Amino acid sequence: MNPLSVSAVRMKIHERFETSALRENGFSDDDEFAAYYTAKFLIDDAQCALDAHRKRGFSSDFGLAYAELWGVLQSVVIQQDSILEIYKSFFGKCPSKMTLGSAWYEIRNLRNEIGGHPIASGNGKYRSFLGRNFGDYTVLQYEKYEISTGDSSYPEIALGHMIDSYQRRAAIILYLAYRKMRTKWIPQ
Repeated sequence: MNPLSVSAVRMKIHERFETSALRENGFSDDDEFAAYYTAKFLIDDAQCALDAHRKRGFSSDFGLAYAELWGVLQSVVIQQDSILEIYKSFFGKCPSKMTLGSAWYEIRNLRNEIGGHPIASGNGKYRSFLGRNFGDYTVLQYEKYEISTGDSSYPEIALGHMIDSYQRRAAIILYLAYRKMRTKWIPQ
């Protein structure tokens, strides 16, 4: 396992918490602890889903492939939200947009555009459509219709590369949270 992967850093956080005398007493209230605890497991669950699907790839059944793509993109968003919650647990605030970086937003925007709000994305500026043979992790293509001009474009996304870039940034954000955590949760 890559020592700076999302899974590896999440495991460091888990182990640090479990070996600390402070444990749940390090949080200001039960809700703050519950948010941390839930986020810790959602990060791992999302990563397991992403890794398993990446090994298998998209189904040749277009209906199933749609559900898989939307599931992959939603898994990323769930993981992002969980990483932000972990970060907030230790810093008391979310990281800045600059700290999150462009890869964080690119994958989230893609999810919103083709899986979250395809009928009216970008505050109603365009519509997005996935064809029945939209591609795979190497190249994903969709139609983007600009409402104001009536023009269509056909963006091609290197989905696997986009996810890899996001995951590198996500691991860094999680590692920053881990470093902050180490100052308060001291092993017994």
